[in-house]
Amino acid sequence: MKNDVKRYVELREVCQRNKTEALPPTGVLQPLPLPNLILEDWTMDFIEGLPKVGGFDAIMIMVDRTSKMAHFTTMKHPFMVKQVAENHEDITKEKYNIPSSNGWPD
Repeated sequence: MKNDVKRYVELREVCQRNKTEALPPTGVLQPLPLPNLILEDWTMDFIEGLPKVGGFDAIMIMVDRTSKMAHFTTMKHPFMVKQVAENHEDITKEKYNIPSSNGWPD
């Protein structure tokens, strides 16, 4: 009977799709350290696959981890890391008058 059950499970697509991976248990989650100042540490997320409007089809969301202030910027897909960094720099300079060093080589 054991072989019959094994064969049945191996041949059924539903059984194969719902099969769990044999991975070791993950460790304890480690929280990120809290920033000391507002506007010091940002999280970023992207919403992609939107219908094109004015050539833009993605939204970049930036949230300051301390104050929870959120900023939304439209972007054109595909975008590069340099564009993301420039958008972040533009927002911090424009809205908060925060100077930042140019970390990008010329």
